[in-house]
Amino acid sequence: MVNPSDKIFNEFKRNVLSFRAFSLIRVLFTTKGQSQRSAGLQRQREHQMQDQTASSIKAHLLRSAFILLSLVAVCMMPFALVGGVFNVGVNTNVVETVVAGATPTPTPTPTPTPTSSCTATFAYISNANSGNVSVINTSNDTVVATVPVGFSPWGAVVKPDGTRAYVGNYASNNVSVIDTSNNTVVATVTVGNQPTGVAATPDGSRVYVANQNSDNVSVIDTSTNTVVATVAVVLGPVGVALKPDGTLVYVANEGSANVSVIDTSINTVVATVAVGSGPFGVAVNPDGSRAYVANNNSSSVSVIDTSSNTVVATIPVGTAPFGVAVKPDGTRVYVTDYLANDVSVIDASSNTVVATVPVGFAPWGVAVNPNGTRAYVANSGDSDVSVIDTSNNTVVATVTVGNAPVAFGNFIGVVHVCPSATAPPRPTPTPRPRPKSAPRPA
Repeated sequence: MVNPSDKIFNEFKRNVLSFRAFSLIRVLFTTKGQSQRSAGLQRQREHQMQDQTASSIKAHLLRSAFILLSLVAVCMMPFALVGGVFNVGVNTNVVETVVAGATPTPTPTPTPTPTSSCTATFAYISNANSGNVSVINTSNDTVVATVPVGFSPWGAVVKPDGTRAYVGNYASNNVSVIDTSNNTVVATVTVGNQPTGVAATPDGSRVYVANQNSDNVSVIDTSTNTVVATVAVVLGPVGVALKPDGTLVYVANEGSANVSVIDTSINTVVATVAVGSGPFGVAVNPDGSRAYVANNNSSSVSVIDTSSNTVVATIPVGTAPFGVAVKPDGTRVYVTDYLANDVSVIDASSNTVVATVPVGFAPWGVAVNPNGTRAYVANSGDSDVSVIDTSNNTVVATVTVGNAPVAFGNFIGVVHVCPSATAPPRPTPTPRPRPKSAPRPA
């Protein structure tokens, strides 16, 4: 079968040869001394031949131009068939390929460079009396999902890589594992009795769960979501936190007025630190040098030097402190005062309270977002979350969530998903009356 491009090219050659023949004839008839005929007859024939030659040349040039354009179109057809985009112009490479009679090879389409995955920061608020978790998009302080979990969820933590959130269900004796990409429970891990605080190692390989009524800590392997160790502590473990290097775990024992220190390499208690009465929440600063313990019954915060595991300061705060969180830069410590309905802000350099922020009723858990600009406080008596601007320690938003939010632990994390819509402006907080008392969540 004759290649269409070859056929067109042969026709193109014939027309070029015809053009050269007419040019030669023109030269022959214009050469002096070629004919001995009369000058008049010679001039007449010259004029006739010139007219014929001009007409023929014009016709052949037009035909050749048409054939050349057709040839270009045929050569570029493979690009059009694969959706390629090309520019018509002088391209010596294409001309050489056509002259050689070879079929042009389409230029491969470049592979698009993958864009970096979108990230967004979310707060996972465990609602003790609703049996679910409210997911707050911190870019606009709105609830974007509600995830059913077990009975009376308390502790919550987001893995450092943002892929999973672990929620301790106090009345179900288990931990719900939430896939943060679609906010669904993908696993349920049975642990001890009345799990409270939950914390993840920096590499995300382990989650430590304090079981208040079992007097122990369950260690979950996050790759299999199974308990791989159980560490005995003392009476009533509640809060739990890890050093940033992942070597030690600090567990606040509410019923024993002390803190158990667990070595993660062997999962055994290597130290016990006496603190105030009713230690509840605990947090470690970013450089790992200090652990802060909220003493519920003493209305104080004990500061532990983690190099020696001794208390180096005791800071008076509001009544019945529960939750505690440290800013990512380590300069401020935020403590929820459950019965004072406020948050004490501690200057970490001086170990003194430098501000008191009124929030909702019966504040419980508190966490600071990764860039340190906002602190989120779960108000268990108001079923909402107060958002504090850490630059001026004022409430800038109030987010309605489920019933009796506890959100005990580091419940804020960066998740590798894109918000589905553009974030609207942050809502303006609305003042509300506060009742004088509220029962603890069941």
